[in-house]
Amino acid sequence: MLKYFRGSKLQSYFTKILKENLKAIFKRQHDLACDLLDKTDELSNQDQIYESFDLSNVKDRQISDLSGGELQIFTCAMVCMQKEDIFVFDESSSYLDIKQRLKVALAIRNVIRENRPKFTGTVRDLLHSKIREAMFHPQFQTDVSQPLQINNIIEQVVQNLSDGGLQLVALCLCLGKPADVYLIDELAAYLDSEQRLHAARVIKRFILHCKKVGFVVEHNFIMATYLAYRVIVFDGKPSVKTHAFEPQALVPGIPLFLKQFE
Repeated sequence: MLKYFRGSKLQSYFTKILKENLKAIFKRQHDLACDLLDKTDELSNQDQIYESFDLSNVKDRQISDLSGGELQIFTCAMVCMQKEDIFVFDESSSYLDIKQRLKVALAIRNVIRENRPKFTGTVRDLLHSKIREAMFHPQFQTDVSQPLQINNIIEQVVQNLSDGGLQLVALCLCLGKPADVYLIDELAAYLDSEQRLHAARVIKRFILHCKKVGFVVEHNFIMATYLAYRVIVFDGKPSVKTHAFEPQALVPGIPLFLKQFE
């Protein structure tokens, strides 16, 4: 397997699994009973999980009494009570209505964020350890680190940063790594209006100067239209049948997207 994926990012991933004894955990579609809660809890976070997944009225019921949606939420919650390196969720939205899907997605994201490995040094330490060459490059300083005002937080401890500060550091790290395609997911999250404007300008300038490709997933409509030169419009029923149109310019693409709300 390592030989087959040689030269790709998957080679590094599989090598880490072999040498660092990483353990993967996945959520199966049908299993588990309520009496496994205590045995499953490796993070001592049951109270938080009950609240995040809205399980207070479900935890003491028998598995046979749970509906499909309740069982789905319950199994997702049990996965999030375990201390592992990799979490794999298989179709976590099945049997859930739209509100339940949103609640489960937010709960999973919060738990994963809290349990991810945390850097213990300063922002300077992190950036210099990950993208040292880029940080000292004049063009990167002009296009990225200075507009993002990284110097204002450079001496702060990473774990003490606000969500907005973490978002800016993450963007700086992303753009500081050599790549042909940069995938940026929900750039506007946790940023105030001024920070969003700075971040959007940074991405646009960086992509143009480096002559690379940027693929931005963004729910903020203003940010999306400002950043994009071309858009990919999806239509259909989510999780059922979806069609992706070919990439097209903003002028025909945005009206096509807005037409779906009529």
